[in-house]
Amino acid sequence: MSDRNPLLHGGMLERIFQLEDQVKGLMETVNQMHKAYQLQALNIPKPDQYVRTGGYTMADVSERMPHNIPVNASVEMTPEAHAGQKTSSVPTEEKRISTSHLSTLAPYTYSPLNSRSSEIRILALKASLSPTEPITCRLVTADLDKELTTDGRLNSPPIKLFTPLSYCWGTTLMTEAIVLDSHLFLVTPSLHRALLHFRNANENPSGERVTEENKETFWWIDAICINQNDLDERSSQVGLMTRLYKVAQTVHVWLGEESEDSSRAMNVIRELAYIPSDWDSWKYIPKPGQTHRPDGPGRPMVKLPTDPPAITAEDKSKNYSALISLYQRPWFTRVWIRQEVALPDDVKFHCGAETCSWEEIMRVADMLTYLADEYHLPDLQHVRIRSNGSYKSCFHKAIELDQLRAIIGRGNGTYAELQELVFDSRDCQATDPLDKIYAMLPLTNPDEIDVTVDYRKDSREVYKELAIRFFNRSLDYLVGCQNPSRSNGLPSWVPNLAVPWRPLSAGTTFLHDKALEYHWGNPPDDPPHFSYQSEQSRLDIQGVIFDEIRAINHESWVDAELSNADLRRIAAQWRAFFKSQREQLFECWEKISMQNLWEKEKQCERLYDSLMNDVEWESLVLQNTFGDEYRGGNDATRFKPMADRVLDLDPTFKRIKRLLLSDSTSYAESVGKDEYFATLRPLAVNRRLMFTSKGTAGLVPAEAKLDDKVCFFDSCKCPFIIRDVGDNTWILVGQAYFFSRITLYGANPRMTKTIIRLV
Repeated sequence: MSDRNPLLHGGMLERIFQLEDQVKGLMETVNQMHKAYQLQALNIPKPDQYVRTGGYTMADVSERMPHNIPVNASVEMTPEAHAGQKTSSVPTEEKRISTSHLSTLAPYTYSPLNSRSSEIRILALKASLSPTEPITCRLVTADLDKELTTDGRLNSPPIKLFTPLSYCWGTTLMTEAIVLDSHLFLVTPSLHRALLHFRNANENPSGERVTEENKETFWWIDAICINQNDLDERSSQVGLMTRLYKVAQTVHVWLGEESEDSSRAMNVIRELAYIPSDWDSWKYIPKPGQTHRPDGPGRPMVKLPTDPPAITAEDKSKNYSALISLYQRPWFTRVWIRQEVALPDDVKFHCGAETCSWEEIMRVADMLTYLADEYHLPDLQHVRIRSNGSYKSCFHKAIELDQLRAIIGRGNGTYAELQELVFDSRDCQATDPLDKIYAMLPLTNPDEIDVTVDYRKDSREVYKELAIRFFNRSLDYLVGCQNPSRSNGLPSWVPNLAVPWRPLSAGTTFLHDKALEYHWGNPPDDPPHFSYQSEQSRLDIQGVIFDEIRAINHESWVDAELSNADLRRIAAQWRAFFKSQREQLFECWEKISMQNLWEKEKQCERLYDSLMNDVEWESLVLQNTFGDEYRGGNDATRFKPMADRVLDLDPTFKRIKRLLLSDSTSYAESVGKDEYFATLRPLAVNRRLMFTSKGTAGLVPAEAKLDDKVCFFDSCKCPFIIRDVGDNTWILVGQAYFFSRITLYGANPRMTKTIIRLV
């Protein structure tokens, strides 16, 4: 349109502007339809640039024709007038707001969701490459019931590619401002940094370039998409999370900004986690100058450097310190992230500008758990890898997420048992104590145990109600009881899930002679027998009290940080302690003899003799363990068949040595040699060795005292320590772990069942 055209005057010029404004409104609708129906994917071009800009604005005309007489345009013919008209179901773009104007905005107010449907909110985050522009976004409401297609994906165009964001809240103080639907909304600093990172990215989470046509990305973020001040909404949205995360193809994990050498850590992880796709390629890795195909036959050849760059001891120390700092980030211990990573197809980690896959993060955690926790390799021991006196290192806690994902992941499609989940998440951090339970519900079968999400309830009452529900199925939930002081107002028979494990659970498979012929209780498969006295918060259970603690070794105990040499020393002291109590064993036999039950004499003599043999003693101590209960399933046996020389030449181990360990480190001196100590360590941490009045030994909680009793409960698979507190009531001290079978007890007179009243 030329500004010299003599026809562009007066009414004709005004008419042209009117037509152009009408075209603008029409083409806005066309553009939205083009985007909504994804016509670009069908090679149907969008309108040309002129039409996409919606024609000329009044500012354009003033600039292009400054010498013409200004047109007195009415408000109705300006583009601003059309902005308020609803031409599409897709909300219009946010107006640009400067940082200085944020404080002038009215606070955002949520519109309620339809509680009778499956409505959720999706956050549309406006892309921007400007570091100074405020974060601008809007909320889109979607119904999971109405907008699911046959393949389970959301069908609504604005949220077709929505991505859940998994992050750690950090501080709960809402100090950072964003623009939400043209209103002021406050978020935590951690979330603000995450939003800045993803809105400034050159690509959206689905891998598409951020362009004018694709200038929003769609997210589900709990702190924004759920009204956190509405307890009813929080409760109802928890029930939708399983479906929400299954709809998502990928969850993006934000570990935080670059700090504590995190870029170094991410680079080390990618190098350690690299695995060629074929075994033949492994053979070339230790040979500099050789060529190989790291990704298998037919893939590009790679030539390794003849002289790989040397890594100094200082760099190795920095590498390991950076890894520890990364795996110690709060995200790995947050309770809600467990369901966030268990359900989607894929998970990606972001830390600053660096990205790693789920497989890379977990593969390195697996390696370091095996070497640092199970075999306690000296070079990998560091004051920061464990916290709260726990046996589990930060690497161990990370690999538990991978085990959970393997069980519940979409490939498997199975549920997990709620009892197992709440025990596994006990060491996690939660803003609300109720999250220790409610965060696990989406991963369980809703028909298993009826638990209603209600954040109005007191956590102690919910913990108690959950315990009763578990007891109706099995009394094995009692193994979680580690609260003899009855702190936090809970009775001793209710596991306090808000407190981390002190000793780890010793499992529940116990090889005791608890058969019907001895009248010690019903078999473990039988229904439990108990009653709950709500007035006294008392649990009455049928059981038998069959022994008491006569001696406890308080001088020698196992700490999580204990070296292998010190563990061997304490193990020897424990055996000497047991030997010093052998007179008590003889006294027990004499009592049995006086009762004319000496037919067990040969059995007792054989048991006594075996305790003096190293191999038999070690077997006896660990006979009742779950095998790899503490050691990550198959992880503990991966390398055991290898010969010593193979261990030190294994490509994975060689890379760990090159990047993290001293050149003089010998794997063969630790890995596969100390199987006994690798299994004993997690069992012994925060437990003490005890000797009973009837001549057997075992491990009991550190809170156990002399004269505490040992009992079995009906339909429970392991023994417990209880303490008399008067009025014919007892407190539950905790689970006991006995060495070997309790074979001597079979020689005693039949014992009488009783009602054990726990308070």
